[in-house]
Amino acid sequence: MKPSSQNDLSSHSARIMAAMWKAGQVMKNHVAPMLEREHGLEFKHFVVLERIEGGAIYPRQLALSMMIAPSHISRMLEELGQFELITRSLDPEDSRRVRLLITKKGQNVLSATRITMSSIVRKALDGLEREDIETFTHGLERLFES
Repeated sequence: MKPSSQNDLSSHSARIMAAMWKAGQVMKNHVAPMLEREHGLEFKHFVVLERIEGGAIYPRQLALSMMIAPSHISRMLEELGQFELITRSLDPEDSRRVRLLITKKGQNVLSATRITMSSIVRKALDGLEREDIETFTHGLERLFES
């Protein structure tokens, strides 16, 4: 790799890290409080509900898909259960496993929260061309896959 290419990569690395930090701060300071205010749901709960609906129906599977410790997942599932957004039951095919299901109330909260999140993202991406949005989304997905 040429020295100028390494400098470009370093520059991009710093810019990417700074942008990720800013995105995290916006989530923490603006989006998360809005979700809690409007839907009574923390962002982490929204993500868990999304993953459960997407097929991560076992706690271990959920922990792996979110790349967090099973003990953290356990606490989040306990909270979601207390809010009556999920239920836990024995898997009918394997009674050693606990299966997670979203309740009707959980579905309603998830749907309402998705509308809010879509609105936020739509505003953030306003002014970008569709191709740029696709490139950005694809780039983020690839970055975190590798």
